[in-house]
Amino acid sequence: MEGQLDDKVICITGASRGLGAAMAYAFDAAGATLVLGARNQQELSQVAADCRNAVAVRCDVRDSVDVNALVQVAVWRSMDRRRRCLPRTSTWWWTPT
Repeated sequence: MEGQLDDKVICITGASRGLGAAMAYAFDAAGATLVLGARNQQELSQVAADCRNAVAVRCDVRDSVDVNALVQVAVWRSMDRRRRCLPRTSTWWWTPT
């Protein structure tokens, strides 16, 4: 699976534990650049440290300011790559404006 997502940036919410962390590890193994968000900064930072190319952004998805900050980091990290944002329950697709 390694290398399949080398040119992709993937944003995952709820990435500090459980399904979110599992998704982070799986996408990391596939070579993606990760932008990880969660409320628990300490646990989130550990998951990001375990990955090869990840950044941790404290994010409460109930707060639009936090979500905007997370998406901004993802956009800046991706620049001209295909963009994907994956919350644990659904997939969001966006394109630059």
